[in-house]
Amino acid sequence: MVHDLSATATRFSQLDEASTLATQAWISRLDSPLQTSETGPLAGLSFAVKDNIDALGLPTTAACPRFSFKPNQHAPVVQCLLDSGASLLGKTNLDQFACGLNGSRSPYGAVPNAFDAPYVSGGSSAGSAYVVATGQVDFALGTNTAGSGRVPAGLNNIVGLKPSKGLISARGVVPAAQSVDCVSIFARTLAMATKALPAAFRFGVPDSLEFFADTLEQESYAQAIDRLTAMGGIRVDIDYAPLPPPQPLPGLLPEPVVASAGSPWLAPIRRVCRSMASSPSGRPVWCAPQRPCPTMRFTLCPVPCRPSPAWCALPLARGVASHWKSGRCRCRCRCRNTDPLWR
Repeated sequence: MVHDLSATATRFSQLDEASTLATQAWISRLDSPLQTSETGPLAGLSFAVKDNIDALGLPTTAACPRFSFKPNQHAPVVQCLLDSGASLLGKTNLDQFACGLNGSRSPYGAVPNAFDAPYVSGGSSAGSAYVVATGQVDFALGTNTAGSGRVPAGLNNIVGLKPSKGLISARGVVPAAQSVDCVSIFARTLAMATKALPAAFRFGVPDSLEFFADTLEQESYAQAIDRLTAMGGIRVDIDYAPLPPPQPLPGLLPEPVVASAGSPWLAPIRRVCRSMASSPSGRPVWCAPQRPCPTMRFTLCPVPCRPSPAWCALPLARGVASHWKSGRCRCRCRCRNTDPLWR
């Protein structure tokens, strides 16, 4: 169950904020909220930014004081939120350079869990998750490279939305692994997270599904589509036809097959079998020399061998010697060994 806004607000309003809220969740805070527009879909909402995302007027540290610099403009995602009427309160703590999943690898202090301080908050977007979970802001920006936008959300019982890569610009973000970095959103409800998403999102719906007479599941599925659409999502139907039957991979021998002495794939084996018999099944069988091989190695005969009295295949797991001595197999392959390992 995700945080209920009223319950969270009540819980913390009954306590002294200075003594209950972890100040180390923040790296820098503005003296007054930054608001550039009083109108827009996010008017009246407040947000925080993980301190590896640029915000004009605040240093970007990535939780490393010696790395700190002052950006000359907002990251595009921050600018978009401000233009939509949201107010920026400050920048939040993180595992240094966004490398960590527990929220404690920062010189600014370890961010505690919102429910029980001795426990970790999760990272690397620890501060952003904490300030949302404790009701200090309506939503917050984090980043997600491996799990930084989802792990702290799970540990603090909030929503962590990881948009598809490229849906939100990652310009103005200190890279951790640039090929997979993306900006994430923390909120107490899914509705708030999608509202704060500064871009329309699309969701895939298979064009054909079988519910096997489970009407309850079918109704729930339809309701989920309706909810996503109501949140502003754009439905995209995708082809969900079953995969075609498996086909032989190029270069692999199809089954069944009867090997021949001229087969190029048998050239490295360097064995020539003089038996001209063929297996009733049309498949090659394992061939053994007249004497057990000390190395327990097997190779395929170029031509299927004729065992007596019944057709059989030597099992690899048992080895030649144990199978030969058991008396259960009377294979007599008339082979000329050219490989010294078999002499």
